[in-house]
Amino acid sequence: MVCGICAGSVTYGIAYAPVPISFITPALLSVFGCLVWAGGFDHLALAAMVLVYLAALVRAALQSARGFREGSRLKNEAVSMAARLRQSHTLSLESTRQLAFRVAHDALTGLLNREGFTQASSLRIDAGGKEREHGLLILGIDGFKAVNDAFGHKMGDRVLQDVAQWLQRELAGRDAILGRWGGDEFAALFIAEDGGPSPDQVGQALIESIASATAQYGGKLSASVGICVERGVSIADMLSSADEALHEAKRAGRSRCRRFDEALRERLVTRRDVERDLPGAVASRAIGVWYQPILADGGRRLHSLEALLRWQHPRHGWIPPEDVIRAAASTGLAESLLRHILAEICVGLQELAAADPRFEAVPVAMNVSPREMSQLALDRIVLGEIARHGIAPHRIQIEITEEIALDTFAASARLHALADAGVAIVVDDFGVGYSSLASLRSKYVRQVKIDRSFILGLAASPGNRVLVESVIRLGHSLRIDVVAEGVETGEELEALNALGCPLMQGYHLARPMPLDKVLPWAQRLPG
Repeated sequence: MVCGICAGSVTYGIAYAPVPISFITPALLSVFGCLVWAGGFDHLALAAMVLVYLAALVRAALQSARGFREGSRLKNEAVSMAARLRQSHTLSLESTRQLAFRVAHDALTGLLNREGFTQASSLRIDAGGKEREHGLLILGIDGFKAVNDAFGHKMGDRVLQDVAQWLQRELAGRDAILGRWGGDEFAALFIAEDGGPSPDQVGQALIESIASATAQYGGKLSASVGICVERGVSIADMLSSADEALHEAKRAGRSRCRRFDEALRERLVTRRDVERDLPGAVASRAIGVWYQPILADGGRRLHSLEALLRWQHPRHGWIPPEDVIRAAASTGLAESLLRHILAEICVGLQELAAADPRFEAVPVAMNVSPREMSQLALDRIVLGEIARHGIAPHRIQIEITEEIALDTFAASARLHALADAGVAIVVDDFGVGYSSLASLRSKYVRQVKIDRSFILGLAASPGNRVLVESVIRLGHSLRIDVVAEGVETGEELEALNALGCPLMQGYHLARPMPLDKVLPWAQRLPG
C-alpha cells in the first residue's frame, strides 16, 4: 500500500520534484526503520529493497521534473518563435508593400513613375475593352530648366511637387491615372466619356490653370500638352503618339495643346523607320554629302563649299538633315554619323584636288549641331579624322549655330583646340542668336553667316539694309569674313553687291549638288 501511494505521488507530481520526494521519503524511511528494528535476514533484505525503491522513485521524480522543464522550455520557445515569425511575416508584407509602392511610384512627387503608370494604364485599357475610348495627356512644363538654373534644384523639386498636387486636384473628378513621365513631364489617362469635356478641352484647361499650380516659383509657369485619343490601342502606342504630339506642341511655341493626328502619325512612322534604318545607312554609306558653293566677287568666284548631309530613304524619300541628326542622337550613333560625314568630306576634298589643283585653296564647311558640340569630343574627332586622311586643317571649317553657348567652358575649349590646329570656325544664323555680338569677340571665329531672315526682301527693306551693312562693316573691321546666305533673287544679289558684301550663298547663285557635279559647275565660273 505504501509503495502504491509512493508510486502514484511520483507519477502525478511530474512538474516539481521536491513535492513527491518530500511525500515519499518520510514514509519509506519509516518503513525502512521499522524493518531494521524488527531485525532478521528477511526484514533486513526488505529494508534494503525499500532503500533501492526510494532511490528509484527519487530518480524518477527528478527525471520527470527535468523532462517537464525541458518540454516547457521547448514549448515556450516554439510559441515565441511562432510569434516572431508572425511579426516577421507582417513586417515582410509591409516591406513588400512599401517596396512595390516605391518601385511603381516616383519618390519626389508620389505619383506613379514611368513603369508604374504603364502597368496601371495597361490594366485600365484591358479592363475597358476595345469599345471604350481613352484619352492620354502628356503635359510638359515649358522652360523648366530656367527654374532650376535661376532658383536651384531644390526649388525645382518643390515646383514639381506642387504641380503634381495641382494635377491631382484638377483631374480628381475624372478617375484619371496620373504619373510622372520623367523630368518635367506628367502623364494622365482617363476615359473619354460622351457628354463630358473632350480631352482637348481638358488639356486646354490645364494650360490655362497651371499658372496657379505653385507659389514657389517667382515667375509664371506655362505648359504644353500632347494628346492621344484612341480606342483599343496599347498604352505603349498611345504614349508614343502623345509624346510626338507634345514635341510638336513645344516646337510650335509655349502654352500649346496638340492632338495626335494623321500628319503626326506619318511623321512618327517616318521617325521610327529612320531610327531603325540609320545604322545600316551609315554602314553602307547610303548617307552622302552634297555641296553648296559660297561665292565671292559678286558671284563670279568660288570661295568655299558648305557640306550638307543628304539621305534618300528607300521608303520616305529625302530625309531632312535635322531629322537624321536627331535620330542619330537618340540611337547612340551621333559619333558614328559625324565620323562618316567627316570621312566623306575628306574623300571629296582629295578627289576635287586631284581633278583640279585649284581646289587645294577651297575649304569645306560642315555643320555641327548643339547636341554634338555638348556631348562629343568634337576637337578630337575632327582632328583625328583629317589627320587620318591627310587633309590640311585649314581646308576644314566647322559651322556652328548660335544655339551653342560659345562662352561655355566645354564649347570654348573644343573650339579653341580646333582653331589652334588651323580649323576655321564659322557662326551660322548670325543676328538671331542670343550671343551674336559676343561671338565676334571670340578669337577663333573666322566667319559669320548673316541669317536668311535679313536677306529676304533686302532690296525693299531699308531696315534690313542698315543691319546687313552694319554687319559687313563690323566684319571688315574685325577681319572676319561675312557671308550673306539665302540669296534667292536677282534683286537681293544686286542689293548685296551695292552694300559690298564679300561672300554670298543661295539658290539664285548655286543649289546644293553632289560631288561629281561640283567640278563641272566650278569650271563654268568666270573667276
